[in-house]
Amino acid sequence: IFSTTNKLRVRTSAAVQISKHYNRVNIDSNAKYLAISKRLVAELKDDKLTARHYLNQGNYFNNTGQPIKGIKEYEQAISLYENLKDTLGLANTYNSLGVIYKFQGGEKSKVTAYLQKALLYENRSLGFYESIKDTIGLLRVYSNIGIIYRDLD
Repeated sequence: IFSTTNKLRVRTSAAVQISKHYNRVNIDSNAKYLAISKRLVAELKDDKLTARHYLNQGNYFNNTGQPIKGIKEYEQAISLYENLKDTLGLANTYNSLGVIYKFQGGEKSKVTAYLQKALLYENRSLGFYESIKDTIGLLRVYSNIGIIYRDLD
């Protein structure tokens, strides 16, 4: 659909979904479709798709060892999701933000400040997932919270 339509909204949505699909699967294809979706969301000016792009971009930076850049992308996504009152978007983004801090705190270095921040964001995410009764999201968050508590001893 991405290559066969001239409709900006359809192309933008497809590019954002394709970049999400390639997350952790093919880093080069992920980067390619993130670049495309960045250009398209700027042209379309749709806050929901732009927020999703920021979340995907944050995940890319997290997966490529660039946590500071990832955090900045997540913060932009959160700002848009808050304006949109998008509970699922907020839940997913806070979960991703928690994960990035969880990895910074890590089992080996046990940097407590990062793990505490990870716990804060995971608990925010938990509240959003609970409010929309998202069982799969809750499973992910409870798993992350358990790992953080383990790492905190």
